[in-house]
Amino acid sequence: MLAKFIRLFGLFLIVGFSAVSIFFSLVHRDMEEGPSKEMMSYPSYFEGRFYDYRASLTRKKDNFDKRIVLAQIDDPSLQEIGSFPWARTIYADLLHKLNTFGAKVVSFDVFFPEKQRACPGENPDGIFAQAIKDFEAKPGNKVILGYTMDAYGAEYFKEPPEHLLNFMIDTKQTGDATLVDRVVSKAAYPIPTIANTEAGLGHVQTKQDTDGIYRQYELLSNVDGLTFPSFSLLTYEKYADDRASLEVTGLGDGVLTLKNGKVGLNHQGETKVNWLGNEKSFPAVSIIDILKAKDDDQKMKEIFDSNIVFIGSIAFGAHDLDILLLIP
Repeated sequence: MLAKFIRLFGLFLIVGFSAVSIFFSLVHRDMEEGPSKEMMSYPSYFEGRFYDYRASLTRKKDNFDKRIVLAQIDDPSLQEIGSFPWARTIYADLLHKLNTFGAKVVSFDVFFPEKQRACPGENPDGIFAQAIKDFEAKPGNKVILGYTMDAYGAEYFKEPPEHLLNFMIDTKQTGDATLVDRVVSKAAYPIPTIANTEAGLGHVQTKQDTDGIYRQYELLSNVDGLTFPSFSLLTYEKYADDRASLEVTGLGDGVLTLKNGKVGLNHQGETKVNWLGNEKSFPAVSIIDILKAKDDDQKMKEIFDSNIVFIGSIAFGAHDLDILLLIP
């Protein structure tokens, strides 16, 4: 009898501790910096580790998804092309190659917030903009560019730029509650020459947990009552020809509805990352190899045909933040 009681009491403690850790991990993300937040970080840390364990049990170790291809700004590319940032004409050539090889959606984990300096008579920004238009001229093709959201206080647009209104998420609210309000930062927003191409625009931001690991991803952001998709969500929408819709509850959290199911969000528009695997779970190609490949290269066509291509840096000392694609 005593042994049974001890087992039940132990189980109760484990379940109770897990529930408290999950609760404090949610509260911790919303607290202001200070002693209280630091104290709350300890149970949040345990929930993070417990989530890692749960994820490792459910993730397929041999998972491989060829629909997502990583076009890498790597050391060999920098050695041949030159130091970063590159001329916009390089990205124009890259888009032409990817178009030839049949890529469907190309998402740039690279920002274009400033005009590129050029000699008189040259217009690298215009050449890149035309390459985007040429790529999107093929039915079903789309280019996605990134920008960032911020809290009030940074240099930001007083109203969302007009280009963004094309990508709003249909939102239904229960009561007056909304997702946490954000503003569109000017720091990384594409220059008009590039933004006016009608390329897709998705916001990029992630907030790491106290132990430095990214377990949450901000799928949506709210700006003055308007809801905008993240870089990864917009990539998914354009690839799958899906249109997400959001319902915000009276508590301020939400449910995102997609063709393949629903995704729960906290009131910051975040969801837990559904880990598909590691860098070996997706095809990866050096950008210099793409640029050097002949237009009739069958291997390149097999890799890129009808697929998503993320363009980002893995070069030593020049890593971008990982951009996570969540496919429900």
